[in-house]
Amino acid sequence: MMQQIWKSFPRILEQRINQLLDEAQPNSLKAFQLYKTCQAEKLWQESFEKFQLHLQDYCSLPRIERTKGQFDRYLDRPMDASIYENFHLNFRTAQIHAGSVRNLASWTHQLMRVNLQTDDEAVSISTLEKTLNRLTQPGPLNKNLNLEFSDFCETWKSVVAPFISIPNQKRFEELLAELHALDI
Repeated sequence: MMQQIWKSFPRILEQRINQLLDEAQPNSLKAFQLYKTCQAEKLWQESFEKFQLHLQDYCSLPRIERTKGQFDRYLDRPMDASIYENFHLNFRTAQIHAGSVRNLASWTHQLMRVNLQTDDEAVSISTLEKTLNRLTQPGPLNKNLNLEFSDFCETWKSVVAPFISIPNQKRFEELLAELHALDI
């Protein structure tokens, strides 16, 4: 079973990274932008704090239950579908739970440690957590949606590069090559 999971590791990791958005809340900038949009469209007349509470309740629902009608219940009147499109989050507008990132880093660490047969710092939980944080808090020129395994590998390499010693660099390249070989 472990071998099957390892062979599927790239796809499973992609899915698990992208699923972090399913349990995310809008960051404060996105929440305020949605609030101002609803105010401008005369959909909401109350305070930002109350709007934010409703937004948190809405985002706490399972993704499949988050519908336009579900949020319309909180508003003075139903919103247009074009406004609702703004409610979808990406990694730049979402606040990802740190515990979820840590759990994913731990899972990734366990699989990589066992299957790559290494306890190297490159596959430590802290290194993988830093990698996942960079992916889920992208810079302005980085992808913010539909992340792929190659994005993980690139980011992991950029996290590891500053602290890897010359003798360990060859071993790291071998680990990276083994991961790329899985990503067929």
